[in-house]
Amino acid sequence: MKDYKFSMDFWNDNHYKNFEKIASHFRKEQKPIDILEIGTFEGRTAFWLLDNIPNSRITVIDPHLGPKFKENFDKWALNNNQSRFIWVCNHSFSALIDEISQYKQYDLIYIDGCHCSSCVLSDAILSWKILKTNGILLFDDYNMVVEDNFFYVSHKEFETYKNEGCMWIHPKQAIDSFVAIYKGQYKMYIDNYQIGLQKICELGKYNLNHGHKNVGRF
Repeated sequence: MKDYKFSMDFWNDNHYKNFEKIASHFRKEQKPIDILEIGTFEGRTAFWLLDNIPNSRITVIDPHLGPKFKENFDKWALNNNQSRFIWVCNHSFSALIDEISQYKQYDLIYIDGCHCSSCVLSDAILSWKILKTNGILLFDDYNMVVEDNFFYVSHKEFETYKNEGCMWIHPKQAIDSFVAIYKGQYKMYIDNYQIGLQKICELGKYNLNHGHKNVGRF
């Protein structure tokens, strides 16, 4: 297993612990692991996952890549099959609708795109439809530090609305809503700076009165 320094430079120690827990889980699987990342920026997480889950392939959704992405990709691609990495240059809502329409299914979905609550919630709801049973949905920045009550300078959306004082620009509210709405369909897998949910069932696939599968996919 290769170890690239650039793909392990996580600014928060919990990130590494969480990703290593997930990687260890999927390394035990004797099958290809399909990963979806919403918001890749410089690609560090994507390349770390590919390096540490040898039988994995990843699709990343991001309309704008970070300034160091090409450098990171070129380093990773030197010793790896580039077909394991797919970039979808689109906004997450449209891209996820396309994934659903193509009946895609993923073992791991990492949500780290737009941090406004409305975006996080729509990303989560759409992602749940393409997450396999026993798959893991991971949210970033649940316990993100805020300044001036509702403002965090690392994300442009928070800079834009720093004077509004609106909680809807923080991902925590969306994640809290999602875990409440989908209670009973997951078990908590990670609960610290990030939130990870392991999907145990999908109620929309079943008739709740009789336990029979509905006609149709979702």
